Amino acid sequence: MSTNKTQHYQLNQWEAEDAVLRTEFNEDNQKIDGALSALSAGLEGAATVEQLTALSGALQSVQAANRLELLLDRTLTQNTEKVALDVSQLDMGSYLKLFLVVRAAVAATNGYSIWMRFNGISDKVYSSLNTVSSNTTRYAEYSLGISSGWTTRFLDLWESNGALCYGMEGLSISMDLYERSGGHCSALGLGQLKAINLYSSSTSSGPGSAIKSGSSFRLFGIK
Repeated sequence: MSTNKTQHYQLNQWEAEDAVLRTEFNEDNQKIDGALSALSAGLEGAATVEQLTALSGALQSVQAANRLELLLDRTLTQNTEKVALDVSQLDMGSYLKLFLVVRAAVAATNGYSIWMRFNGISDKVYSSLNTVSSNTTRYAEYSLGISSGWTTRFLDLWESNGALCYGMEGLSISMDLYERSGGHCSALGLGQLKAINLYSSSTSSGPGSAIKSGSSFRLFGIK
């Protein structure tokens, strides 16, 4: 039997007069095997961290090259009269353009309208034109004009001369695009945008059908 033990792992140390037991050798071998196994696992973990760091750097490079970012993705789980797409945590001023894709859930024969405002502003600061030029006519909101045949709206948002401009195209069930329309909001610029508000009722025409469950809203930004 050994007289002494090592300091850290308590391995057996024999004096000249000690009897050497096989069980002591076996115990030492088990301790050494366990320590080497733990060391190997630690080295593998370190390699994994290095690999993850490298992958993260590669992903950031890809994201930097791909300037189009998905900023918001929301799908309604129930009918509602209004939807607020909150972008207050994003630096809107860092984007050249925003793209909003609205896919409205509609019945086969019954369409409805959706009206849009920015930051909840309901003053007459919105124009609605077949071009994106300025116009003296102002409205309290901008109509997206959802119907049973035209269920998807593509809007691009950008700033020009300090005003938040928007253009819109529609996609029908048969995948036909209709004429582009748009206008601008004279109350704020793109960098001041905090929320895109969508409503089922209009200040001019009153309450309408609710925005249906299953409708989706995806906002992209390009830098």
